[in-house]
Amino acid sequence: TNTDFAFWLAAEDVWHVRLEGQPVRTDMNLTDTGTVRLEGDLRRSPDLPQMPIKLDIAWDKGQLGQLSTLVMGKDRGWRGGLSSSAELSGTVTNLRIVASAEIRDFRRYDINRNQMPRVTTRCLGDYQRSSLEMKCDTPLGSGGVLLTARWAAKTPHDYDLSLVATRIPLSMLTTFARHARRTLPDDLTATGDLNAAFGFHSRNGVRDWHGTGMTSAFLLESAMAEKPFAVTPVRFHIGPAENVNAALTRKGKQKQQQHSASDDTLTFDSFSVQMGPSSVQVQATADGTGYWLGVKGMVPLERLVALGRTTGFSADIGNTTASAVVDLNVSGPWANFAPPAVRGTAHLQNVASWIPGIKDRLVITEADAQLSEIELVLANIKAQFEHTPVSFDGTVNLPWNCPGAAPPCPLEFDLHSDSLAMTDVGKLLGVTEKGWSIPFFSDSSKLPDFRAAGTLSVGQFSVAQLPLEKFTAHLQVGEKALLVSRINAKLAGGTAQGEWHADWSTSRPRFTATGSASGVAMDHLDLKQTDVALATSWVSGHADLNYALKFEGATPEEMADSVNGRVEYVINNGISHSLLLDGDKPLKFQSLQGALEIEKQTIRVLPSKFRAENRIYDMSGTVSLADKQTKLKLSNSGSHWDVTGALDKPLIAASPHIEATAARTQ
Repeated sequence: TNTDFAFWLAAEDVWHVRLEGQPVRTDMNLTDTGTVRLEGDLRRSPDLPQMPIKLDIAWDKGQLGQLSTLVMGKDRGWRGGLSSSAELSGTVTNLRIVASAEIRDFRRYDINRNQMPRVTTRCLGDYQRSSLEMKCDTPLGSGGVLLTARWAAKTPHDYDLSLVATRIPLSMLTTFARHARRTLPDDLTATGDLNAAFGFHSRNGVRDWHGTGMTSAFLLESAMAEKPFAVTPVRFHIGPAENVNAALTRKGKQKQQQHSASDDTLTFDSFSVQMGPSSVQVQATADGTGYWLGVKGMVPLERLVALGRTTGFSADIGNTTASAVVDLNVSGPWANFAPPAVRGTAHLQNVASWIPGIKDRLVITEADAQLSEIELVLANIKAQFEHTPVSFDGTVNLPWNCPGAAPPCPLEFDLHSDSLAMTDVGKLLGVTEKGWSIPFFSDSSKLPDFRAAGTLSVGQFSVAQLPLEKFTAHLQVGEKALLVSRINAKLAGGTAQGEWHADWSTSRPRFTATGSASGVAMDHLDLKQTDVALATSWVSGHADLNYALKFEGATPEEMADSVNGRVEYVINNGISHSLLLDGDKPLKFQSLQGALEIEKQTIRVLPSKFRAENRIYDMSGTVSLADKQTKLKLSNSGSHWDVTGALDKPLIAASPHIEATAARTQ
């Protein structure tokens, strides 16, 4: 389109031609394909094949994305400017060709980096008797690439190509990689150089691709790692790699993941990457469809994470030290810039990690990691928070992709602990005798975006002085909230169920607890605990109860002041050592049934009934938790008692009118 074309007789034996226009496809709307220019002379000849010609051809300012669409009908995702030119001289059957091409600002479509130097190539060639021979030289830094080619029009499937790379700076290759892979750091570079020689031949449809190459030893550097990574010389070749395949297919899983070697497979022999006191062995293959890379060895985890970041694999792992025996592989297709898939296993030992908001480090003695395209699984975990009795074992699952969920994906877990006390958990979160500063409540911005769900089982779980045995529950953390549901436990010979919820999304955290207990033998509770001993001195027996409590606040005082709720209870075959209604004799009863309402540290005892021997006692009143004082009234059909004073030493007095009635009777 927009074509200027002219063809005229410039002299008696010379025709002159000139053309300028923009290439298009009629099935697509392309606007940036550049401009093609052609100008030259055609001389008269009695024989058309011997007609002398001299033509200058140029294609300027073509955009790679548009050019790939023009030629192949699809944008391949590359950006940059391409300019080329060629000079043809000689006869139609015997042409001398001088050509050049230049690529500017080469990059992937989603990468905005402008550090790619211009790449130019110059070609010399001859076209004789339908056979084309070309030699192209491309300088790259202090070295270059030389390509020679031979191709016959009569046998288009036959060709002879050779490629020789001499002293190609690896820094040039890392620059190209930064413009081809978006996740690579901006400052990635490498020392050393590369040399290679390859031949590509085809005869009668039978291909013969061969060749080899090698880099010097080099350093891979980036600010993503404190120290550079020293890499031994890397040897590579084209063709079947039987020895490599034999090593890589020893495990069935790896056999399915590896790249199958064929005549056009580029194989990288095993080389080492220094990771501090140890190193990893790396092998790789690549062909026209994709690539495969394997890493094996025992390495410090922090260096492995740094290597991953340096090579474009980010990991949200910080403030962590460990040693790991890894057997990993990375693979993926070239098409559509598909992200690579990381698979394999790692055995972790002595993992020590600081978790934001937690006082002591988490130490994982050992764990087995399994990576796949969809998740990371940590199994056989044995872990403990340093300087505390809080320990656990189990499995943790981290999915990579969660449809419909914003990253990061919710963590899944199944953990077990032999014993656990809420007081120890509180100390981890900053609870001390002088007060507490729990990051969940005081400043949740210090915590990472953490979401998790799973099961927790504890052999002996101490909660608010209650010893829960065989405790199991489902936990869900996220959106600044914790939900503990499906609670089941053994408590003092009975069972307990419930659901607890904490929400710290507001400036004043809110808590709710609902549940029930049945068959609890109150005298089997830990009587060494002051509050438990005090409660059981008032009432003991086999209890069934339902509770629903709410409270809020960021300190124990705020929580205690805001508690409100209701407890309904039935206690059978019990005894009260505090209600001494008959001299010093404890009150024994067959049943006690009633309810309590709690508000602002005051317990209101709703009308309740004791059934003792042949009598029924009614009880009501209040108990102040702030000063541990009580005001209760008990009565039966003929007597009334006032119970007042301190909870640990209550005063019990019969009402005056009852005493007078008793005197008159005598």
